[in-house]
Amino acid sequence: MISDICIKYLIILINAESRDGNLVGNNPNERYLFFEEKYSKTGIAYKKLTKKNPNIQVDLSYFVNSYTSLVRTIQEKYEKDSKILFKKGLIRDGNEKLLSITIKGDFHNGEAVAEVVTERSTVMFKPRSINNEIFFYELLTYLSTKYTTKDIFSFKELLVLDKETYGWVEFLVEEPVSSVENIYIFYERLGYILAISYMLNLSDLHFENIVCKGAVPSIVDLETLFSMSVVKQTNINDATSTINNIISNSVYSTSLLPVLGEHNLFGGDASGIMGGKFNKEELSIQNPFSDEIKLMKKYKRVEYKKHLPFVLKNGTKVYANPQNYKENLIHGFNVGYELIMNNKKDIISFVKEKGKEVNVRILARNTMEYSALIQASKSPAYSTNREYIYNKLFKFNKNLPETLIESEIIQLKKMSIPIFICKADSNIVKDPDFNNVYILHTNPLNEVSEKINNADNNDMNLQKKLIDFSIESQSRLFTDGNKFPQYRILKGDEGNLDSAIINILDIIEDNATVSAKDKSVNWMSLGISSQEIIQLESMDNDVYKGISGIGLSLIEYYEYNPNDNTKKLLDLIYQTITSSISHKMDTKIGIDYSFYNGITGEIAFLNKYNIFFNKNNVILENYFSICIERLQDNTLPTNDIIGGEAGLIIYLYELKDNNIYYQVIIDLGESLIKRIDYKMQMASYAHGNSGLMTALLYVYQISKQSKYMELFEHLWENEDKLKLQIGWKDYRKKDNTCSTYWCHGASGQAVARMQWLLINKKNRYLSIDKEQKLLGELNELINLIIQEGLTENNFCLCHGIVGNLMILNYYQTHFKKHDSHLKKIIKDNFLSVCKYGLEFGWICGLGDLFYSYGIMTGLSGILYSLIRYKKGKEELGVLSLNLN
Repeated sequence: MISDICIKYLIILINAESRDGNLVGNNPNERYLFFEEKYSKTGIAYKKLTKKNPNIQVDLSYFVNSYTSLVRTIQEKYEKDSKILFKKGLIRDGNEKLLSITIKGDFHNGEAVAEVVTERSTVMFKPRSINNEIFFYELLTYLSTKYTTKDIFSFKELLVLDKETYGWVEFLVEEPVSSVENIYIFYERLGYILAISYMLNLSDLHFENIVCKGAVPSIVDLETLFSMSVVKQTNINDATSTINNIISNSVYSTSLLPVLGEHNLFGGDASGIMGGKFNKEELSIQNPFSDEIKLMKKYKRVEYKKHLPFVLKNGTKVYANPQNYKENLIHGFNVGYELIMNNKKDIISFVKEKGKEVNVRILARNTMEYSALIQASKSPAYSTNREYIYNKLFKFNKNLPETLIESEIIQLKKMSIPIFICKADSNIVKDPDFNNVYILHTNPLNEVSEKINNADNNDMNLQKKLIDFSIESQSRLFTDGNKFPQYRILKGDEGNLDSAIINILDIIEDNATVSAKDKSVNWMSLGISSQEIIQLESMDNDVYKGISGIGLSLIEYYEYNPNDNTKKLLDLIYQTITSSISHKMDTKIGIDYSFYNGITGEIAFLNKYNIFFNKNNVILENYFSICIERLQDNTLPTNDIIGGEAGLIIYLYELKDNNIYYQVIIDLGESLIKRIDYKMQMASYAHGNSGLMTALLYVYQISKQSKYMELFEHLWENEDKLKLQIGWKDYRKKDNTCSTYWCHGASGQAVARMQWLLINKKNRYLSIDKEQKLLGELNELINLIIQEGLTENNFCLCHGIVGNLMILNYYQTHFKKHDSHLKKIIKDNFLSVCKYGLEFGWICGLGDLFYSYGIMTGLSGILYSLIRYKKGKEELGVLSLNLN
């Protein structure tokens, strides 16, 4: 900790003194030794550091005082309690001398958990009451009396000594299971623990808090029992709120399962069941003992196994793979949930009576957010301006009251992770100095009691489904890529096409979350976290992967088969998006004006709905005009097709009445030119050269300004630098290979080139040579799609088979109208996708557990492509930002 406070400043001082020629020596090592002798040992270095950075002295003083005070306190408590510790079985001899004290975890208001080692024993010191641990293990004992099958309820009682303001807890050492068969029992018990933890709102059960004691999983930290968050989620509608509450209050909130929730920040899997593998950031000293010394940030892959059951084979630990025991885990959860569900009244009475003395840790923010702020405040860049760092808490207040934020800052200034506590039967939240900082809407015991009271078969089945999904998804992502569904071409028929359309429609309709309260709708959809871990999330309103995209797909279906169910769902989508847009336009805060990801696409869907159902909405038309005006003063997230000017240019150009937007398109073109990287080499329609070139060409068609054509040709030359023997290199790949996706690779490039050629057919801008080059490239790209793009292990529009089939269909219509062979390829592959999806599942999710529903990445996009093919629509539609 001391080096953590000083080392950055010290290295900067060494480097600066060396640059100024103040260090004597013939080489870097001699100059470093000079610094040690003349600066460090004499105190000059300390004076220089503290004069320029006075916070160093404050931090060191606080840390040293806190550390020495804590060590003294533990020594005194141990001397006082050693005889009782011996009687309780926590140490082996009441006369054991204390040998060492190691601080474990974060400091909270100058206090921390510590590992205390004596001559013959090890015991854990906790600077808080042990009521939480006592209650939890009493509950386990109580529940075991409610069921006749005893095996699953055999838990080792945790040895503790509670002294009200502090306590001692048994130090647990992992032990092997006696046989492979007992691993099954271990995971049944862990599933049972999961059910109880879920009901008690017990969180933070990551791998460090679970210890394998033979066939018994033991929890070693119950600080987060009955946990509640003071953060109020501000959802745009009730359907979204319902989904987010389901996710945040599900079994995932325990941290036992490896699927990330909305606010988790681990760079890997830290879960209590499967975790222990994650990225740890470390500072490494480069060029030690040299005046060229420096710090380098490194990421170390950490693997931890103390929580996993193991058997000993010839003295070697052989650890279990949790993925092989999913059914045992779910069975144990089922037993625990049914036990609670069938004894609600008695269990609620027990919890309310025995749990009222539990101290509940109230979560204001993620611990890692606090850690990041502390690290930033110790940086030389902010050494004299820490208030700037801490005041960010007011900016990102998450609807927290000022009193609580002020307490956060006071604690952070002491280099402590802020902590807030309330009694389980109270709704008053206090800080470590016992100041009242917040009043909860209810107390933790009432919230847990309500959760137990609401337990039913529907919730139990949902939680079991989430467990199944969690274990299965991580298995497929990280264990063996071959476990993903492996698509193979099958021989389908017209009946498969009809059945597939109905099947996908049913999935979308059946899984809609509809609120009667505000007539809103949403879906729980698959997404990918920033750490590339599969997670569940509510959908936004955008076109790309939000409910506007679902709406576009349902309009296509309704046009084919008008029916009440689809119309009702479309009305709900319309109502949901309209309400959201009204709120956004009124507040003007954080609006994304792009087509695929933003409000322009949402309005485009609403306009399509209005036209289709002959509905007038003057307010909506006004909103679109306002959006167009605001484009002048707002910077778009990117400049590409997905989130930037390029996408808006193409969308506006494709409108039937595009002439009224000519000046807007030219203005967007000017903005685009300023933001383009002229060195860009990315063979991509959605994010790279091909998409930008298409937008530039459209602006040129309107403005006739040569600069757009010159930049078009420049980017074309840049893209040619990625040319392989066949195709263009996908810059994301380490090897020299191409991709066949709409977003990256041949498919999107083909879309761009078809658009260029069709424009050239109307208004020639290409020389004969350039036209021939373009035709040659298109031919190569189409062949690539046929050869490699129809066997992808994904069916979606963006990076899957149906997107490629729509592109081939468009090509066949406009460039090879009489090619019956190509027409047959398209038909056979559409029918194959239908047959495979009906028999084995739609490959845009994980089996029949959960799906991605977005139009570009999920089920609604598959429906969109199938129904348009069924109706004989050959145009690209949403793939070319044209919603006709």
